[in-house]
Amino acid sequence: MEHHVEHRRTKRRVPTSCHCGAERRPHQRTCLACHAAWSKEHRTAHRDMTPEQRKRANCRSYTKVLQARGGLPKGPCEGCGHAEAQNHHHWGYDNPRWFIRLCTGCHRSLEAILRVNPAQPLPAIARRRSQKRVSYCHADGCAGRRNCKACRNIYSRATRKRFSQLSDEARLRSNCRSYATTYKRRGKLVPQPCEQCHADASLSRMHHEDYTKPLVVRWFCAECLKALRAARASYSPDRSVV
Repeated sequence: MEHHVEHRRTKRRVPTSCHCGAERRPHQRTCLACHAAWSKEHRTAHRDMTPEQRKRANCRSYTKVLQARGGLPKGPCEGCGHAEAQNHHHWGYDNPRWFIRLCTGCHRSLEAILRVNPAQPLPAIARRRSQKRVSYCHADGCAGRRNCKACRNIYSRATRKRFSQLSDEARLRSNCRSYATTYKRRGKLVPQPCEQCHADASLSRMHHEDYTKPLVVRWFCAECLKALRAARASYSPDRSVV
């Protein structure tokens, strides 16, 4: 006698057994043995893939290995909040840790939307990601990239341009800030209170008027520096002056 369970989304009763008679999980259409046999017959072999397909396959395999070894703890779906998230959707295939957890239904919805418009993410997922502190390192107790150095590093590697892709002006800025940061770390460039509101020196940030002089800096807190750059940008269409 064939047993049925109620699907959590459609509320329809679906069979718990595969067409071969073996037991399967409710979110799967077939058992693992039938799925593996179908994959071997229909999927493209790794040696026949394009470089982009190999990159995606290697990234997904690396993520599954990390999860199997306990490096990536399991969590709920970031789309609907369901406790069981069986899929990982990678925003970029350069970093295996740059993904969100999704259940099967949310993952299918996201893939369908991205096929029509690759630049348009799933609204519900994007909204939930902006409302909470998302962890990219997926470590226990991680508070998100605002307070986690590992999350900030993963996010930066996935979103920032490489040094070789920067323009000449951007390279000059990057070199100047790195040079000043090194001197600050070594204690040769001592932070000073904010020039505008006189906030504590621990809250001050470096501001360069001339990027050819990395050791000539002015100190502002985050709010004053943001206001200064906004004021200068309103007067000059060329943002390179700020």
